[in-house]
Amino acid sequence: MKNTKNSILISIALVFFVCACAGKTKVQLQSIPQPLTQTKENVSVVALEFGTTKHWSQLEVAVANLSDEPVRIEAREIYLKNEKGYYLLPYTNTQIEDKIEKRAGKYVNPLTIGAVGAALVAIILPSKHDRDVALKAAAVLAGGAIGKELAERQGVKEDLEIKDDFFLKNYSIPPGLKLGGRVYYPPVEQATGLKALIKIKEQDTLFEIDF
Repeated sequence: MKNTKNSILISIALVFFVCACAGKTKVQLQSIPQPLTQTKENVSVVALEFGTTKHWSQLEVAVANLSDEPVRIEAREIYLKNEKGYYLLPYTNTQIEDKIEKRAGKYVNPLTIGAVGAALVAIILPSKHDRDVALKAAAVLAGGAIGKELAERQGVKEDLEIKDDFFLKNYSIPPGLKLGGRVYYPPVEQATGLKALIKIKEQDTLFEIDF
């Protein structure tokens, strides 16, 4: 009886641990000095925050227009410099949505493996008591696998909602206004700067900021 309880308790502990790792993507923020701003022709580009995950990197930027004419900002013309000094193209809206939606199904659920393994062991065990223990553990792990799947789906939904709220769109910024958002890139070990082309008076103006 004691072994039965111990086996089931271990299975329950594994379920809680794996399910706790599910949910929305955890972002590792990189410390960058503030303020990170470059100003040209009364237009300022500001780097606000950088973070990275296993699946993507994200940069929050803003553009403040203190000139007397509208300026144009496009997310595809904001490039991230990685630790090797290379500039990365940003993901499109469709590309980052695809990354978010696929992240949950990228790895095999360990609870599913455990449930299948416990069920197979139950078939070959000679003792009825041991078979009962294995089957109870398999039932706990199978329930946990379903719970983890539901948590992962909820996490994807939350990631998509965050993306929709913050994704940097193409803007024509009127005089006296500041607009910004989040730009997504392939994952990097460290970000070391950015390069942005902002259209001022119908001319592309280059902004460069080192972190």
